[in-house]
Amino acid sequence: SGEIETSGGRYAVTTAPFGGGYPSDNVEISFSNGDTTLQHRVGEFVLLGGDYYHIDSLRPDGRELLLTPTPDALDRPSAQVGFRPIPFEAATTEGRIVRFPEDFRGRYVLLDFWSAELGNSNTLNAELKEVYKKYADAPVAFEVYQVAIDTSKPLWISAVQEQQLPWVSVSDLRGRGSSALGLYNVQKLPANFLIDKE
Repeated sequence: SGEIETSGGRYAVTTAPFGGGYPSDNVEISFSNGDTTLQHRVGEFVLLGGDYYHIDSLRPDGRELLLTPTPDALDRPSAQVGFRPIPFEAATTEGRIVRFPEDFRGRYVLLDFWSAELGNSNTLNAELKEVYKKYADAPVAFEVYQVAIDTSKPLWISAVQEQQLPWVSVSDLRGRGSSALGLYNVQKLPANFLIDKE
């Protein structure tokens, strides 16, 4: 723990590992000014005293934190609420490349990370199909962009076909090594991000 001072005030900073260990992607960083406590991770943006900072790095022992002033933070992609989504692309079961978010402009999109290998994927997708059906005729289009975190192409394709999933399903077939997981800092499945039409 320690303190930082910005143009907007002084903040107490504490770090706490979670999930066992202290690698920077498993650390929660708390900034507190007495009135408000903000919790973030390395790679995210934090709003301190009216200014945005990018949390660049945290020394492995948790004793040094590097922040960079980032006045254009809201114009940059991030997995955080209120920021532009991080772009990536992946292939459908037919091999067609789909670019996210570019191919979904003007629509609300539920970015859904799942795995056909999960024992409850049928139940989760059945619930998601109900939501999809409910908003199918909404005034603003709603789409699901489902990213399968699988390594077996036959298993993934079979799950999509058997469950008759009506939305775009993609996978890079790298399982836990999927680049999309890292981009969105997904720690467990399933995980969802609702992206607005803007």
